[in-house]
Amino acid sequence: MNFKRLLKNWKRVVLPSSFRDWWLERQINTEFEAKIKEAREKEDQNEANRLAYERRWNLAEIRDSRQARIQDKWIRKARKFMIPIPSQVFAENKAENDDWEFSAPSGEMLLKPHAMVNLRREVRREQKEWREAFGYWITFLIALLGAVSGLVSVLMR
Repeated sequence: MNFKRLLKNWKRVVLPSSFRDWWLERQINTEFEAKIKEAREKEDQNEANRLAYERRWNLAEIRDSRQARIQDKWIRKARKFMIPIPSQVFAENKAENDDWEFSAPSGEMLLKPHAMVNLRREVRREQKEWREAFGYWITFLIALLGAVSGLVSVLMR
């Protein structure tokens, strides 16, 4: 069974991406374990190594696409709060900078772990500040509504 064909067919089915990833990983491991075992039984170590490498590559593609989805979610949140996203400017002849790296298996630019941690920290700080400010306004409006209803009830007597 071809990994690309599996991925193409599963993209048509509407399922949670975590379930789709789990299923694809399971299929890849099952398929390649059988082929690697067969190659080892034939004592073809080169073929077994090639298959093991191909399995790792396919699993890395799934892992990196999962990381890209998570990264996109945090980047959307950062843009909502107008938090600066690390720049993707690269020096000549380099495939990465201090904050980004190129994932060969998935073909996507991924934030390095330290940059992702910083981005999540900034987003969470902004969310906390927004909730606190929103909470103050809600408290003020409820107090104002209580005062107005109290004044109306006194005036109605």
